[in-house]
Amino acid sequence: MCRKFAPIACNVNFLCVHKKLRSKRLAPVLIKEMVRRMNLLDFWHAIYSCEEAFPMPFSNSRNYIRTLNPKKLIDVGFTSCPNTIPVSEYCSFHKLPTKINIRGEVRLMRESDSKAVFELYKKINKHYDCTFMFKEAELLQTLLPRDGVITTLVVEDSDGALTDFVSFY
Repeated sequence: MCRKFAPIACNVNFLCVHKKLRSKRLAPVLIKEMVRRMNLLDFWHAIYSCEEAFPMPFSNSRNYIRTLNPKKLIDVGFTSCPNTIPVSEYCSFHKLPTKINIRGEVRLMRESDSKAVFELYKKINKHYDCTFMFKEAELLQTLLPRDGVITTLVVEDSDGALTDFVSFY
């Protein structure tokens, strides 16, 4: 919820159009269709993210992306390797560490973790003026691991309490 805007808003993030269709101006058509459908559901505000600068943004954020398979992303044209270093060096730079330094046990989130994850989520987001306001069931729907779709990991301390969580899709 944003304090300056209505508490209900649609989020548009990572709108992707196939490479062969990008010259067909399909993205604006998809956006108009999303707006139409959201208006039918009585959503009148939306949060968009993009690489371009909006004319009058009300907020800015920085996304941090951890490249997991740089060779594949280069091959499909999603990213490029700087001309100053070879692809092999670029890939080794993005290589994941073999050992992690986290206190506690890292495991997949379970449905029984929903209350603790929800409390952690609320605790961190109370520091921000603009954030998603999930109900516990909505957060569970968003974060509960699904094979090939989303992975959510939790950190459990020796007392069995959850101290952190992270999700990626």
